Amino acid sequence: MTDYVVIISLLALALAAFGLAVNLWFRSRRPRPAEEKGEEPLSSENLRRLSSRLRTVANHLPRRRALTYCDFPAIDAAATIESWLLQQRPENARAAAKIALQAAPGDWRVRLHLARALFYCEEIEAAARELVRARLLGDNSPAQDYLEARIRLAAAEMACARDLDEEAAQRLRLRVESAEALEMLLNVVERDPAFGDAAFHAGRLAIRIGLEQEGRQILRHVRPLMEASPEREEYLQAMSRLN
Repeated sequence: MTDYVVIISLLALALAAFGLAVNLWFRSRRPRPAEEKGEEPLSSENLRRLSSRLRTVANHLPRRRALTYCDFPAIDAAATIESWLLQQRPENARAAAKIALQAAPGDWRVRLHLARALFYCEEIEAAARELVRARLLGDNSPAQDYLEARIRLAAAEMACARDLDEEAAQRLRLRVESAEALEMLLNVVERDPAFGDAAFHAGRLAIRIGLEQEGRQILRHVRPLMEASPEREEYLQAMSRLN
């Protein structure tokens, strides 16, 4: 009985340590504070810089989606996972990714696909853990950075929903988080202009922080890339609200 207690205690400590490591890892990768960077995320200078980058990105988006393009790296289960996500069945995508993980636990690409499926299941903390594991296994893909931006922003939105701060303070906090996430997404699209989902969310965040003209331009130009995306319905809804 004592052995079981010791084992359970050690497992609990290991999980707690890993959770702390995930938290510290994300904190270490946050954009530097304003006093270190020399500018606030929502400063006029930073918004001008983001505006310029948004216009450049919009002009470099492909005008059609390549038939063989994949924004997430190819694995044997990728087609199955993508099919379930396109059908808005993230639980099935998660199950397929977990089966793939059993066969290749050391493959960062599998971890990345699992993190994506978990994110769509709204299991944000679990998705963050898998994302860290993928990074530790060598992942430096644009998909890693895209998913990190989405997870960090989702975590901030959830935190704001739980907090009892004044509404104005929450709006400001979300605008700051959105500006930082936008910076990350622009980095992704500059690396991979065909990454439609990253461009779509960059456009949405641009509108959220007040760069409406630039955001609308991105959303118009990204349409061809959203035809075969799990985000397609959300994209169409966003366009409908803008029109």
